[in-house]
Amino acid sequence: MAPEARFDCGRDRSLTRGECEGRGCCYAPLAGSAGPPWCFYPRLYPGYTMGPLTPTARGQTASLTRRQPSYLPRDVSSLRLEVTEETAGCLHLTLKDAASQRYEVHLPGGIPESRADNQSVLYATEYRSDPFGFIVRRRSNGRVMNTTVAPLLFADQYLQLSTTLASSLVSGLGEHYTSILLDLNWTSLTLWNRDMAPHADANLYGSHPFYVVQEDDGFAHGVFLLNSNAIVMLQPAPALTWVSTGGILDLYIFLGPDAHSVIRQYLSIIRPMMPPYWSLGFHLCRWGYTTSNTTRRVAQRMHDANLPLDVQWNDLDYANKRRVFTFDPWRFGDLPETVDGFHQRGMKYILILDPGISSTGAPGTYPPFDDGLKRDVFIKNATGGILIGKQVWPGPTAFPDFTNPETRQWWEDCIRAFYAKVPVDGLWI
Repeated sequence: MAPEARFDCGRDRSLTRGECEGRGCCYAPLAGSAGPPWCFYPRLYPGYTMGPLTPTARGQTASLTRRQPSYLPRDVSSLRLEVTEETAGCLHLTLKDAASQRYEVHLPGGIPESRADNQSVLYATEYRSDPFGFIVRRRSNGRVMNTTVAPLLFADQYLQLSTTLASSLVSGLGEHYTSILLDLNWTSLTLWNRDMAPHADANLYGSHPFYVVQEDDGFAHGVFLLNSNAIVMLQPAPALTWVSTGGILDLYIFLGPDAHSVIRQYLSIIRPMMPPYWSLGFHLCRWGYTTSNTTRRVAQRMHDANLPLDVQWNDLDYANKRRVFTFDPWRFGDLPETVDGFHQRGMKYILILDPGISSTGAPGTYPPFDDGLKRDVFIKNATGGILIGKQVWPGPTAFPDFTNPETRQWWEDCIRAFYAKVPVDGLWI
C-alpha cells in the first residue's frame, strides 16, 4: 500500500508493533517520514455487515451489524443506515445507533421539498455489504466519494468515517487560519470553538464541518457533516477522515454541479438567518474601552474624522466585576444613557454576553445565579453538584446547560431583564 494511501489505525495514541498488530492492523515503519502512519488498516479490515436495503418514500434504509468487536471500548453493535434523496443535487445519509437515542444536531428549518424525478438526480449510490462502505458517484463522471477505503468505526465516544477525495483542490473546514486551498499533507483540523486569536494550526471561534472539492473537470461537490464534535484528518491520497467523540454520522452531500450551486445547496440546509441591514455596516470594537466615557469618545473621534461608524461595541469592560447581565456602577453607570445617545445619532450598539455565570456572590446579590439555582439550569459534575470553572473572567463560574429547555427560558428572562435597563441592538455571545 502506498504511504499516502494509509489510513491511521493509531489515531488515539502512539502504538508499538505488538499493540498495532493486536488491533488487526499493519505495522510498517517509514524512515525519515513524519507524515504517513506506521500503523494502518489493511484493505478489508473487519467492520459492519449491511443487511438488505429497504425502499422508503424518498430513499432507502438498512441495518448494519458488527459481528466482532473493534479495539474501541463500548462498540455500538447495531446501526441504522438511512439514505434520503433530498433534492436532485442533495443526498442525505445518516448512520445512527439502532437501539439507543444519541445526541443529534437539529437544523432550525425543514429541507426544501424540491426533489426531482430519478432521471434528473445528479448522483448514484453503491454499497459494499461486508465490510460496509458506500460510494457516491456523479452520474456524469463517476467521481465524488468512496468510503470503502477504510473501516467505519462507531463506538460510544469514538466515530470514524474515511473517504477518498475526487481531487486535491479542497477548501472549507473552518474556522482555521489557512490558505483557501487546504494542505492535504497529513493535516489535522480540530472543529471545536474557542476564544483564540487567529494563529496557524489552531482551532478558532467557529466550526464549519463542510468542505468543497473542485473536481478536475470543473465540476464541484460539497460534503457537510452535521455533528458538533468533529475532527478532520486530511492526507495526500487525496483522502479525508472524519472523527467525532459523540453524536451520529449525519452527512449531506451536495452535487452542485458548480461551486456556486454547491454553496447554494448548503445554505438551503443550514439556513442562516437573514441579518439586519444595519449589521452590514461599519463596526468598531476592542477590549480596553474602560469606561462609557471612553466608548463615547472613540465614537466621537470617528465622527469628527468623517469615518463611517454604524455600530459601536463593548467587550466585557462594561460589566460589574465581569459579571454578565450587570454594568459597572462607577465606570459604566451611565451606560443606558450612552446607548440612548448612540440611537439618537442613528447608530446601533452591541455588547458581549458570556455564557458563564459568576457563582461567588452572596445569596440575593446576583439574580442570574440565584434564579439559575432555583430553576436548576446549570451543568452538574459527576457527584451531582454544580460544575464550577475556576479560571473564567468573573472567577469561579457556573455554566448553563442549554440542552435543558428550562435553561433557554431562564436565559431569555435574564436577557429581557437586562434589556429593560440597557436597550442593546445585538449581543456578542
